[in-house]
Amino acid sequence: MARTLHVQALDWDPRLNEPMDGASEGGALEGADVEVAADTLYRAEKAIGNVTYDAAELEFYRYAGGQHRFDLAVQFNPGRARRPFSPKQCPVCLATIRKMGAQHYVCIGINGRPYVMLANIFPVMPGALVIVSAEHLSQDLNEYPERAREIVLRKCFSDMVALAKALPDHVVIFNGRLAGASLAHLHFQAFRLPEGYGPLALQRASGNGEVRWIGFDQDYPLAVHCANGAADGVIADSVEVASVWRTVQGAAASANVIAIAAASGVSLYFVARNGLFRVGLLGAAHGAIEAAGLAICSSVEDRARIRSGEVTFELLWRNLSFVRPAAAAAWRERCEG
Repeated sequence: MARTLHVQALDWDPRLNEPMDGASEGGALEGADVEVAADTLYRAEKAIGNVTYDAAELEFYRYAGGQHRFDLAVQFNPGRARRPFSPKQCPVCLATIRKMGAQHYVCIGINGRPYVMLANIFPVMPGALVIVSAEHLSQDLNEYPERAREIVLRKCFSDMVALAKALPDHVVIFNGRLAGASLAHLHFQAFRLPEGYGPLALQRASGNGEVRWIGFDQDYPLAVHCANGAADGVIADSVEVASVWRTVQGAAASANVIAIAAASGVSLYFVARNGLFRVGLLGAAHGAIEAAGLAICSSVEDRARIRSGEVTFELLWRNLSFVRPAAAAAWRERCEG
């Protein structure tokens, strides 16, 4: 699969040129494959202790789905509770990153648009990255003027698809306003699945691209549109269903979006969300990772519930379906029109 994204010669943290892991010389990143840049970035952050825990060593619990063709899972991750929520100064703006000097960064161009790639220092999965717009744009797509909204959607989906193709062993996600996003700055996340984990429940439920809709026939707890195939068609289909969702749900419309490279091109999952309903039965806000079938628990109380056997597949199903928008049926009907 072609990997078209490369590091811009414009800018990267000069510390990334220094030797790491006993190497005899540093690596020049100019023109490097984005995968190489991502790995270099993540190793540098781990070397100075910015990544404060190893996501590959977190506790995972699987729950068999019985008649369903997928399992659901729980991760116990106390470190996630330390994430910043609505800080006074945006922690991912490039000016802040440079001023503080605590994190490494790499600037990349995606479809001609500048982004800053950072290691996720509160990771859920190994090698987790945050890819933020170089310009401080809003993560809330409803904040953009109505006539510009579809253009913004197309750019976001195009850039997610490009990232998924450039990082074919990663999952790329976008969390909308009040749908799991903890930062107001426009950003995506990308991560590898731990060895032995995957495909995601969402992928299994959609048959890895065999169906277009899931969650409407008791086959998944959330309402999801699955676009699969060549990039242009996937982007166009997803923009259309996202625009219809905004029409149906109004100002409360939000979404989780997941992009994954596939043999046929790319898969883009659009999970319809109502921003007014974001917290499930387990007490945590639901984002794209939860929507994909992995609940994240951070409290010792949740860990005790897991270990006591109180957490089951049925509870996790209800935990997801708790934030399923009531307008989902009307959304699908309008899309199929």
